[in-house]
Amino acid sequence: MDPLESIEMIITTPIKPIVKPIANALKKEMGLLGSFSMGFADVGADIFLALGLIAAYAGGAMPLAILAAAAVYVLTGLAYAELVGAIPVSGGASIYGERAFGRFFGFIGGWGLMLDYTIDIALFAVAATGYLSFFFPVVREFYALTTSLLILVLVAVNLFGIKESSRVNSILTVGTAILVLVLLAVGFSTRFDAQKFLDGLTPLGQDGGMHNFFYSITLAMVAFIGIESISQGAEETKNPEKTLPRATLLAVSAVVVFALAISVMALGILLPQALADNVDNPLVAVALALPFANVLVPVVAFAGFAICFVSANTGIIGVSRVTYSMSNNALLTRKFQWLHPVFSTP
Repeated sequence: MDPLESIEMIITTPIKPIVKPIANALKKEMGLLGSFSMGFADVGADIFLALGLIAAYAGGAMPLAILAAAAVYVLTGLAYAELVGAIPVSGGASIYGERAFGRFFGFIGGWGLMLDYTIDIALFAVAATGYLSFFFPVVREFYALTTSLLILVLVAVNLFGIKESSRVNSILTVGTAILVLVLLAVGFSTRFDAQKFLDGLTPLGQDGGMHNFFYSITLAMVAFIGIESISQGAEETKNPEKTLPRATLLAVSAVVVFALAISVMALGILLPQALADNVDNPLVAVALALPFANVLVPVVAFAGFAICFVSANTGIIGVSRVTYSMSNNALLTRKFQWLHPVFSTP
């Protein structure tokens, strides 16, 4: 056989998962709320970071840029809802690529996800530390150390199992959602100026030009990355064929509504430049412009810490499940098939 034909056959031929005999397996302990929290937190946290950047390039047309990106996000979410219901195993894009196109694409998809999750853990742990410094300014003197400690805490929580890790996600996600709803209610009922918002929408050409507007859409798309994280808990979710598609659709709907509502409210209170000038914490700038700012600013800072902390946690869940799945499919060393003998965690 020609060497090139041999290589092509190895790359494109799907393989059956290699299951190493082990005493225990991943435990099915996660429900709808836990699955929803993984998707909502991993995507929702991006809004806390990207809002100022989007405003810097889109200006008053920021909601339109977010809406354009949301259309792509919704279609991606629908695709994942179908895939995760049909193939309810950990691994996400690695598994889907392997099933559809063969081992090579499963390998590339898996390594891409590992890189994605590793960056996610670092990025959002750093962001969480930044919000934490609002309450403890001394943290800024030990920024790297504090960030590393936050990651180690999450690793320890994950060691004890998906149930405990999911519980942390769920509590902080629900709390953050409530706090953001409070911020939206206060903003729309007190300082929102509909005329200021409408004036900012027209015309696009005067807000940095169409080039900047289209670039802002790419930034908004980055803000919607993360919905696939729900699929990483597939083997640890109760009734995954029904639970995971529902969680995906709920997360998609909630993130789109929150992102659009926050962007509209912010531009009805502040000029786009004010958001751009506070690119590190744009929602804090919004809270400062509202009544009861002395109460709302700490609330927003805590919400930022909580959602970024949960997003880092989701990254740890994701990368450990991707490596476990790739090991089961002989795309990584079989040593990553090992599960903790007591907690059954990868």
